[in-house]
Amino acid sequence: MKTAQALLGVTNNSRNWLRMWSSDFSEAEATSSGGTATNPLAWQLAHIAAIQDEVYMIFAGKPGVVPASLRTLAGNASASPVPGTPFPPVNELWTLLDQTHANITALIEATPEGEFDSPPKSPHPFFKSLGQALYTIASNEAYHTGQIGALRKALGKKKIV
Repeated sequence: MKTAQALLGVTNNSRNWLRMWSSDFSEAEATSSGGTATNPLAWQLAHIAAIQDEVYMIFAGKPGVVPASLRTLAGNASASPVPGTPFPPVNELWTLLDQTHANITALIEATPEGEFDSPPKSPHPFFKSLGQALYTIASNEAYHTGQIGALRKALGKKKIV
């Protein structure tokens, strides 16, 4: 298996799980933590989009699609939201997620096999190579899908698996 195939596999697998675990939240549920310390679904989705966009920008060297205000709200090292924090509607977050996923997928497909160890175009405190960054954001998406599982339980939603 080639690196691109593996990265596309984990990226698409993580996205499929995210969609499955979060597709039935109402807007009200999407902004609720269900009485837990877990960030609400809207933050989780915004965070995933912001991190994927960040990786795209620093490795592709192109502008991203996530508004700066949303990256500030839910990006790396952002504070946890408080009740009433304004988030875009879930369908808008999914539009951003679809765009960031398409950008990441295109980046993977355009990268020659020997270049996944390339450093970012500008130094980054965490992401040191393209391959590491791509694997990390797929893992991050899977981690946050687990957080969404905790939200589902706290909100009394049906089990997925």
